[in-house]
Amino acid sequence: MLLIGTCLGSLVLIVAVTTRAQDKLQLAREQHSVEQAVQNTVEMAIHDLQDYAKWDDAVRHISQKLDTEWIADNVVAYLAGTQGYSHVLVLDGSDNVVFARVPGGAIKEAATLVAAREFRREVANVRAMPVTGNPIVGGYVRLGSKVYIYTVAQIVPVTEKVRLPERSTHLLAIARPIDSDFLRSLADNQQVQQLSLVLEPVRAGSQVALGGVGGKTQAWLTWKPSTPGAELSRGILPLFLIVGVLTLAVGALIVRLGAGTIKALQSSETHARHLALHDALTGLPNRRALMQHIESLAADSADLTLLWHDLDGFKDVNDLYGHAAGDAVLRQVEERLSAALPCVFVARVGGDEFVAVLNAPSVEDIHHATGAVLGAFAASFLVGTYQIRLGVSIGCAGLGGSSLSPSELMRRADAAMYAAKSQGKGCWRVFEASMDHVHHLRVTMEKDLGEAIATGGIEVVYQPIVDAGSNKIVAVEALSRWTHPVHGTVSPDVFIPLAEQVGMIDALGRHVLREACRASAALPIQLSINLSPAQFWDQNLVRDISMILEEAHFPSERLEVEITESYLLRQPQAAAEILEQLRGTGVTVALDDFGTGFASIGYLRQLPLDRLKIDKQFIKPLESGGRGLDLVCAISALAASLGLEITAEGVETEEQAAMARLAGCSQLQGWLFGRPMAMSDLVDLLETTATSPARQVA
Repeated sequence: MLLIGTCLGSLVLIVAVTTRAQDKLQLAREQHSVEQAVQNTVEMAIHDLQDYAKWDDAVRHISQKLDTEWIADNVVAYLAGTQGYSHVLVLDGSDNVVFARVPGGAIKEAATLVAAREFRREVANVRAMPVTGNPIVGGYVRLGSKVYIYTVAQIVPVTEKVRLPERSTHLLAIARPIDSDFLRSLADNQQVQQLSLVLEPVRAGSQVALGGVGGKTQAWLTWKPSTPGAELSRGILPLFLIVGVLTLAVGALIVRLGAGTIKALQSSETHARHLALHDALTGLPNRRALMQHIESLAADSADLTLLWHDLDGFKDVNDLYGHAAGDAVLRQVEERLSAALPCVFVARVGGDEFVAVLNAPSVEDIHHATGAVLGAFAASFLVGTYQIRLGVSIGCAGLGGSSLSPSELMRRADAAMYAAKSQGKGCWRVFEASMDHVHHLRVTMEKDLGEAIATGGIEVVYQPIVDAGSNKIVAVEALSRWTHPVHGTVSPDVFIPLAEQVGMIDALGRHVLREACRASAALPIQLSINLSPAQFWDQNLVRDISMILEEAHFPSERLEVEITESYLLRQPQAAAEILEQLRGTGVTVALDDFGTGFASIGYLRQLPLDRLKIDKQFIKPLESGGRGLDLVCAISALAASLGLEITAEGVETEEQAAMARLAGCSQLQGWLFGRPMAMSDLVDLLETTATSPARQVA
């Protein structure tokens, strides 16, 4: 009995200590989570305000001349309408409210907030900051029984084109109250219970202080801590009592221990089976479980349909944001698929491939399921501070009364999915017999493309780039071409995305660069070459370029790499580091297709660039004059202010060339000066232009 009592007492002690530690860990997790959320809320408010306060147009329309309509259209529309700030205020140099957007339009409420002691101190702190930096602060302020999240910033210019008035600068401020909606949202996001705002600290329990000026606490957030350990102990305490009664007999104790051992083995076996049949990242069934499920339904003569989902653009997520962000996106994909397809068997069968099994669906069921999935991908995925948009292509294949094997059914669904991708992505297609040919063709082209890259079957052609003043060829852009032994000429719009999908783009890029450097090493012109997203974010990029330049004895200062702005500017800080490494080797950098992405002046100033290449969609309208010329002139002026050279792409007529020169473009490129050509034709063209007089510049 002493042995039994000691064992039971030890178990009770272990459970008590373990559950108490579990409760402490849970409280610490909730404490850290709420603290981080409080800090992130202020940081987000600062981030929201910063772009509007540090803005040339804001100085013009607020500091130089107060334009309330402009403020409403350009500032309030986003900060209040989109981001949900209840208070948007403008203070003049004497800290008087000259514009206010508050609930119900109550200027008095705005004046009361501005008159608050803590708020006035923050205003003084902001005014003490230099205008050349980021004069902005944020925090929490208490006004009576209300607590507000606020941010105050000086309105200062981004560039030197706009000057501040000599009087004190205007201030832009935003605020929102910590109300029930805010607390409810915060509680849901941080998974805490009974979150509330109090104006006095509680003696015990969980609480997080809301700091104001100089760290002075304005209020506290408090909540009811979760106690998973206590709940567990309450649940298992009756079991200990039962075990204590049963263990009065030595034989019963032995039987109990034996039963416990068997149960542990069964639980371990169940867990092992679960791991063998489920994906570790998403928790969904894996390919093996999917095969078993299909076989089980087919054995019961059930009619079933597979929906094969493949994410559109997921590879760019890993390339641009890292694999951790990719994993987070996949977990969110699982949540959206599970919500869109309730009570449906969904499995993850590959990196970004998911399969749903519909049991005996009607045509309406299939339409409803695919529509629900496509609708679930309409919203962007939130990963940290990034909003990532992904699409999904869906392939549909069913038994239809036939006796197909699970692997054949999956193959058909996969083929239908690729058909959906080829028809524009973001849609769904039902398997047809003709898709087998397309699928076979794609597999064949993958194999042939790999062989072509390895054996030098990818041809490199060169398009001239001329000096705008003399029409002399000063550079060429290297482009890749592929002639398939069966299908003839394959467009780069086909084989380059194919190379990206199957992981061959790095090898293709190295081949084109190596061949172009070798062929043009002896020519007195500059060489320009494009980098794909996968190449640019490859950690071996700089090493590979340096090695190829050394092998070809090609001067690095004659090489210019082109990067498309749409993917470069998603991570400007990381991109700037890579560009600095490239320029450190002597290579120059051009921002290609400028105007088609979302570049801002602030981003362009961060990036170490040498040239902007205006996209051809801006050059074509030059023939008609009007605002097309004004737009190109504005881009040229922007480039000049940043110290960048500028190239006009897609020049096809003499009139376009003349207008591009007039707009300030230093180089011209397009069919007017030559289409992509072989190196031998380029050499002949260079010899011809060298011996003939230059064309008269319009």
